[in-house]
Amino acid sequence: MQKEQNENLMDASERGHADSVKMLIDAGVDVNVADEYGNTALMLAPVEGHVNVVKLLLAAGADVNAANKYGWTALMFASEQGHANVAKLLIDADANVNAVNEDDDTALMRISFYGHADVAQLLIDAGANVNAANKNGWTALMLASFYRHENVVKMLLAAGADVNTADNYGKTALMLASFKGYSDVVQLIIDAGADVNAVDEDDDTALMRASFYGHTDVVQLIIDAGADVNAANKYGTTALMRASDKGHTDVVQLLKESK
Repeated sequence: MQKEQNENLMDASERGHADSVKMLIDAGVDVNVADEYGNTALMLAPVEGHVNVVKLLLAAGADVNAANKYGWTALMFASEQGHANVAKLLIDADANVNAVNEDDDTALMRISFYGHADVAQLLIDAGANVNAANKNGWTALMLASFYRHENVVKMLLAAGADVNTADNYGKTALMLASFKGYSDVVQLIIDAGADVNAVDEDDDTALMRASFYGHTDVVQLIIDAGADVNAANKYGTTALMRASDKGHTDVVQLLKESK
């Protein structure tokens, strides 16, 4: 009977059935019971943004910082899905904004992946570490830059995100945005003081990456910011060689004019 009630609580929470959740809480069901994956009712309710259910569970003593077997917390689930109202409830209930999952991702990183700017600001205001890095060495700024979430990039930079942090392979936010051809993000990062001549583990620069993929606008921005157009990577390859090899004539012309 108890097991069935526990399952009913989690099912009702996940589906947003507030009346059923209240009835089960009043019947004495443990709000912190977890399923085989370590998920509690409070972790399931935020996925679909069930605000009233989250309020009931918190009022009944649900552990706001409980983590499942993968290290995910209720705040991470709410953040990834972009439910700002739920995230605020959890933060107000003292959720740890810097908790990490098994990949060392934080809630802010999950937001930066999906671009939920409103939740990002909530987390930043609550003290989220904007320079935390996951197991791959990626920061929230790298994620937001790679996925072109310009508003989140702006917020992170304003909050003091380090534009020159490199991941485990030496790649910076500028390299990632340049590789994708996001001129708007590239400009923001350059304006924030990015080192345009930073190199990754192969000694590739942002200019080499942009040139290889034919991102003319990005190449121009990086050149204007003082990039060394003659730099060569560990294999002796320059940006001009990259562009020429791929037949990007506009980029080749830019690079030749800048020598």
